[in-house]
Amino acid sequence: MKKHDFLLVFSLVLLLLAPGCSTDDDMPAETGEFFTANINGATFDSSESSTVLRFDRDYNTLGTVTLFVESLSATGQKIDFKIENYVGEGKYFIGDYKYNNNWITCQNSQKEGLWTIMPNTVLNESTNFIEITLVHDDYIEGNLHCEKLWGEVNRSYGLVNGSFRLYY
Repeated sequence: MKKHDFLLVFSLVLLLLAPGCSTDDDMPAETGEFFTANINGATFDSSESSTVLRFDRDYNTLGTVTLFVESLSATGQKIDFKIENYVGEGKYFIGDYKYNNNWITCQNSQKEGLWTIMPNTVLNESTNFIEITLVHDDYIEGNLHCEKLWGEVNRSYGLVNGSFRLYY
């Protein structure tokens, strides 16, 4: 009986001394895909609950990875981009040299048509990039910044800034 009482008291002491489980009830849970941007003053908002998001990784025979992203907002706007030779976190430039095959297209169906930086476009700029800021087991997060997005309709350069979380 003494052994049983000792184990019971010992267990109670351990329970009292053990740190309590902590939950971050005050912090909002980070869930869901999203892609938000500002395209020349027009707001772009795409999330898993309201629109189409497509994110693919393509592994080719050379062992490199290409990312394809396609997102469509509830208002009919569209942003697509491709990152060739994806290796994880970092900046992926668009149009910085002739053999760069990364590209981005933004289409605002309501106002200004198609804005693009296509493969092999030589702008010699470091102001156009997609930055992957976080690579998690099942998603990536990042930012998009382009100062030299070419407008097909008004034949001028535009600006796009955005951020995203996309699940594999």
